[in-house]
Amino acid sequence: MKDRLLRQLKKDKWWSIIVSTQLLNRNML
Repeated sequence: MKDRLLRQLKKDKWWSIIVSTQLLNRNML
């Protein structure tokens, strides 16, 4: 249970990083 939660949090963190980088790239252009 806890492992699954941690995995989900990690995935969410990665998604937030990806989205933020995408936004930054769009702003740079």
